[in-house]
Amino acid sequence: MKYLLNASEMKCAESYTINEIGILSLVLMEKAAECVAKYIAENYKIQDKICILCSGGNNGGDGLALARILVNSGYSVSIYYVGDESKATEENLYQLNICRKLNLKFIADVYDLEDVNVYVDALFGIGLSRDIDGKYRQLIEFVNSTHKDVIAIDLPSGVSADDGRIMGCAINAAATITFGYAKIGNVIFPGRKNCGKVVLADIGFDDRGLIEAKPSHFMLEQDDLKYLPQAKVDGHKGSNGRVLCIAGSQEYAGAAILCTKSAMVTGAGMTYLYTHEAIKPCVVDAFPETIIKTYQELDEDGLNSIMSKVDSIVIGPGLGTDETAVEIVKYVLQNARVPVVVDADAINILARHININLSDLEAEIIITPHIGEMSRFVEADIKTVEENMIDIARKYALKNAITVVLKNASTVIAQPDGKIYINPSGNQGMSVAGSGDVLAGIIGSLIAQGVGSDICAPLGVYLHGLAGDAMALEKGYHGLLASDLVDGIIKVYKELHL
Repeated sequence: MKYLLNASEMKCAESYTINEIGILSLVLMEKAAECVAKYIAENYKIQDKICILCSGGNNGGDGLALARILVNSGYSVSIYYVGDESKATEENLYQLNICRKLNLKFIADVYDLEDVNVYVDALFGIGLSRDIDGKYRQLIEFVNSTHKDVIAIDLPSGVSADDGRIMGCAINAAATITFGYAKIGNVIFPGRKNCGKVVLADIGFDDRGLIEAKPSHFMLEQDDLKYLPQAKVDGHKGSNGRVLCIAGSQEYAGAAILCTKSAMVTGAGMTYLYTHEAIKPCVVDAFPETIIKTYQELDEDGLNSIMSKVDSIVIGPGLGTDETAVEIVKYVLQNARVPVVVDADAINILARHININLSDLEAEIIITPHIGEMSRFVEADIKTVEENMIDIARKYALKNAITVVLKNASTVIAQPDGKIYINPSGNQGMSVAGSGDVLAGIIGSLIAQGVGSDICAPLGVYLHGLAGDAMALEKGYHGLLASDLVDGIIKVYKELHL
């Protein structure tokens, strides 16, 4: 698991390393420049001509140190220095003076350079505090218009480190070399798109610098797959978790199949499906392994009998929003004694048709809205939710003492203790109908198998994305279907020998 830092938290880590540990700022700058130089050496030819864009901050100082290192390695380098030297940092001026004494090439007009192969963005990094305009905006728009590769130092200029917002305009980088810890803006859209490939480089920051900052944002990584349930040598269907999926309706049989099947292939020993009588034949044909109970209208005793047998409940995929569906959702939420994953139509019912205080419920609740569904919960327009995903998800989770999985290109998971996870896995091919049904089944299955409430939702989202990534390698983005994600889960588990 990796920290994701905002600008102030990163400054705390840097300040501690410099002031308490005693590693000079110039030493960190030199190491940062060496990491960027290493990436360039591994990915570009010595004949490639490089232009480094610098301003007066320490990000610009990294760029100036990089220029010296690249020239010493044989690269043809030009430096375009923008800004007022009288306002530059001490470290920046130190590096600027070295470059001038070494007679490195400074250019007065970047717009005349026609033979540049690679630009290096060392303008702002994480230090930007206001929208970009004037000559900086003109420069960034010009560089983007050349369609040449740009290597960003720490963060593309114009991307907010705190929330990935584009601050007026931003560099479109082919790669971003970020130092010490990934920044929130590296992994959440729209900033994530501007970052290109993100490379995390260790330059010597001391983790103790985060004690005071108390970062609350995290990102799962490959090593966190160790939290997935292991297949037990002496296990049996009853010991591997039991999931109840309340899903499907006369119009939406596929959602019930996708949700239930994903729950089982994620490792649940038994899955129950509570669905409408009308779709029983097609569900049985598609997926005979599940235990099917049907309804035409709510049977409280029958539903309660199933609920008493299971370790988790998933409710909502394809359920519809008619009167019976509303009654079922209300009954389940008020009577469940095991964790409940609330998805799709159950979310719309909860937002529009029933008045329940989620924090008063006995069951642990995980809601999995997409942007549009979340906008109904918080009574805000979709654009506002999309631009403030972290803040909105966190506030709703804290207010209602629930876990919020706010789905988008970079899904945000907000825990009731205030922790935020931003998912790094997945791809654009997963933006298809039914993808959310698969995710709901995954999360419900992990809960049933005993994965802790502190990790089950982010782990489920991460696994879901990895399944999509695995299948995109085989089928491409345009050929990906939600049913392929079920196969992707199997593929991921097989590769992990689980």
